[in-house]
Amino acid sequence: MTGVLTDSTADIHADAPRDVAETIVAAASEAMLLTDAESRSSFLNRAACMLIGSDRRRQSTGRLMALVNGMIQRATNDRSFRSHLDLLANDRQSAHASELRLRGVMPRLLSITSQPIDPQGRRQLWIVREDRQLSRQAMDCRSCAGEARSIHDALLARTRALSEARDLADASRVVAEQASRAKSEFMAHLSHELRTPLNAVLGFSEVISRELLGPSAVPAYVDYARSIHQSGTTLLGLIDDILDLSQVETGRVTVRLRPTDLAELVTGLELDEELRPGVRLATDLPQGRIVIPGDPDILARAVLHLVEVSANVAPAGSTVTIRAFDTGTHAGIEVIDAGSVMSAVEIENALAAFGDTDSQIARSGRGRGVGLSLADALIRLHGGRLVIAPRGNGGMVTRVLLPRG
Repeated sequence: MTGVLTDSTADIHADAPRDVAETIVAAASEAMLLTDAESRSSFLNRAACMLIGSDRRRQSTGRLMALVNGMIQRATNDRSFRSHLDLLANDRQSAHASELRLRGVMPRLLSITSQPIDPQGRRQLWIVREDRQLSRQAMDCRSCAGEARSIHDALLARTRALSEARDLADASRVVAEQASRAKSEFMAHLSHELRTPLNAVLGFSEVISRELLGPSAVPAYVDYARSIHQSGTTLLGLIDDILDLSQVETGRVTVRLRPTDLAELVTGLELDEELRPGVRLATDLPQGRIVIPGDPDILARAVLHLVEVSANVAPAGSTVTIRAFDTGTHAGIEVIDAGSVMSAVEIENALAAFGDTDSQIARSGRGRGVGLSLADALIRLHGGRLVIAPRGNGGMVTRVLLPRG
């Protein structure tokens, strides 16, 4: 019997392994990929496709570069990974390693290695491993939240059986809680689904704006790509904030208290001296130590949001100041800016989940956004509170008050 190979049959097997190396990579459970500098192609296994948000195993160099560039927009610091790529460009016959830490209340730490599989180093095997301890912590948080919801629903069912009046009251409360939980879970799911296509938008726009595949015939296209990349980065930050706020509201964040020095926490923040064009950063830290019980990762995340909010509203030529203080009964951190002054109603709205500030500020693209409500939620996990007040000479003071213990 003679068979005919049709185009559709070729498409079905287009992603199938073509040699022993690809077969081994395809069977691996952890994220692996092969890159071939000579044929400018790559082969990914299923775990690698899920990691970078791809629907195809076999990729061209341009598409893989775009997807990876889009993914690392969520990285808090990609200098290690960038150095990895620079070393590989100069020495393809040696193994190299780096780390990539992705943003979030529950961060992901990725360990990345590359090694040649031929003497000339034309083909490289990449292995990406995730820090298992962080993954287990995230799974524990989700498990505890699920068990808590199950117990809570069972108690509500028993309470409704006591009396008709209490049944009506409990039914109303259940409806409200389910609506709130459904809203938070929907926002979390929507944020996750938006990340995959947005990674591609960011990656391809960076490839075009940096002209990585060759110079553009129309210079205006490069400017358009930069604008797309800048807008996409802003949108990705907002998506991450919404997802983090949803995780806090649904009880998926666990605070692990340990002695934390607020001055060291501020010093350890990965911030540039120039927060944005024309806006400088300054710090005012005490000589001694200010130690409180806290989770340094979550507190740092909250302070970074406050600094980002202040930098967004600060006028060009001004300074955003971070100050650590100790009043004896409370310790905390202040973020001081020279931006627009908010009224009491605007402050209340900004601290509410998914609230908004003055519409004119929001339309200008310099609103205080969801960052304040997320920072407030993270601080309340520590038993603290966020106090916002206008400065005497203009601008706002955002004060984080934390208990001493």
